[in-house]
Amino acid sequence: MRTRLRGIMHLMEGEVTPPPSGPMETDIKEDAAKYETGTHEANIKSVDFKIYRQQVQGALEPLFTTNPALVKIRNGQPVQQRELDELAKLVLVQNPNVDIRTLKEFYPEASASLDQILRTIVGMDGQAVAEKFAGFAAAHNLNSQQIRFLDMLKNHIRDYGTVEMSKLFEQPFTQIHGRGITGVFPDMGQVMAIKEIVDSLRVGELAPHS
Repeated sequence: MRTRLRGIMHLMEGEVTPPPSGPMETDIKEDAAKYETGTHEANIKSVDFKIYRQQVQGALEPLFTTNPALVKIRNGQPVQQRELDELAKLVLVQNPNVDIRTLKEFYPEASASLDQILRTIVGMDGQAVAEKFAGFAAAHNLNSQQIRFLDMLKNHIRDYGTVEMSKLFEQPFTQIHGRGITGVFPDMGQVMAIKEIVDSLRVGELAPHS
């Protein structure tokens, strides 16, 4: 019998083994009094604004020299609400996804008017900026450092439409002199004359949505 079964013994079922156990779970007890929970909200509004700013700039650039309201904005001149409404309608016709009036929603507590906000986006006309400083340059015998500083200041206003006086003590204006404007212009009368021009182009307070 053993000899006959020898050829099929390898087919015999093995012993039944118990099913594998589940994954090990470890419950680490903590002090419930030290639990901290909260919600962190990402500042999606600021991310959206950067994208929307680019869209607004792209929609307005073709109108820099043809739209009366936009010409005024880039010249640093006041604009009537009626002119802004007409500009908004014109932009909507060209790009239905861009309503410039939406910009105010990004600054719910801002004192800056819509035309001022637009100026920080589209900048100022270079010739208009140069004219703002023409009287100062003609009235003072400026050295090479002072001319370079004024050129840097004019370029900044051309690109950003405004500048805060406090920024003239920081980079990039400290590249010419470590003390910024007061290092380049030791005469406080000249500093105050520049401040008067800068203040005339100042944009109202912008309080971004947080």
